Amino acid sequence: MKNKKSIYIVILVIGHIFLLVYFLGFLNKNKQAVFVEEPQVITKTLSEITPTIKPEIKIPPKIQTQPKISTDEIVKDIQVTLNVLDKKYQVDTKENSTVFEVMEKIEKENLFNFKYKEHIGLGIFITEINGIKSGSGKYWIYYVNGKEASVGVSKNVLKDGDIISWKQE
Repeated sequence: MKNKKSIYIVILVIGHIFLLVYFLGFLNKNKQAVFVEEPQVITKTLSEITPTIKPEIKIPPKIQTQPKISTDEIVKDIQVTLNVLDKKYQVDTKENSTVFEVMEKIEKENLFNFKYKEHIGLGIFITEINGIKSGSGKYWIYYVNGKEASVGVSKNVLKDGDIISWKQE
């Protein structure tokens, strides 16, 4: 009986080995055993397996550019006159300058001085010219071409030939 048990065990082991080999794919469709050979080592350099690509670079033709023109070359010069009491100032300035900018220009030349106060939304108002302050019921009022100005000096843009006159009233 021992021999029969041994035979059953051997058959059972062989059956399991057969199933294991079958499920692991070592048998092909014809039920023949497939033997796996030793792996081969393939050695190739990177340049042998990497294709050589030569990029095509197109360089655009050189674009001709015009020299930059400064805004000083575009803006015209204008001449205005500033009258304060008995003094007259002829001023060359740039087109679109304001009364305030003209006054600053004269002040930089040490010919004239003034003080001012800025009111948000209304602009700059002059409080003193050449040491004479506003006060005691008199204020500095300016006129452009004989008409009383309706805006502060920082908002009034001048034109060529304008005459600005300051009076204490």
